[in-house]
Amino acid sequence: MYARWMFCLDRVRRWSRRTGAGESRAFKTVLSGNREAMAKFSMKDLEKILAATLTGMTVDDSRPKEEWIEMARDPRWKRLYTELTYQPMLECCNTWRQRL
Repeated sequence: MYARWMFCLDRVRRWSRRTGAGESRAFKTVLSGNREAMAKFSMKDLEKILAATLTGMTVDDSRPKEEWIEMARDPRWKRLYTELTYQPMLECCNTWRQRL
């Protein structure tokens, strides 16, 4: 998944605690950590998560921050996302990071 989606999925737990929300099937699935079920999300489910976790944030705040990128780990491989890339992706990320 793209970094933005992973950033939003990571934010679901904090968002649901703050708002007391998270009763929908999609949010319950994310909170359960069931990656197999999350892989079956429809685009509508993903859009709900994206909208809920990013609403009220500025464009800059909604971008995965450098500190998140440096600590976020892939749940399957238990490795930093920055370690699970290939050279063209690294070049793209470095260009993006320079813009921050």
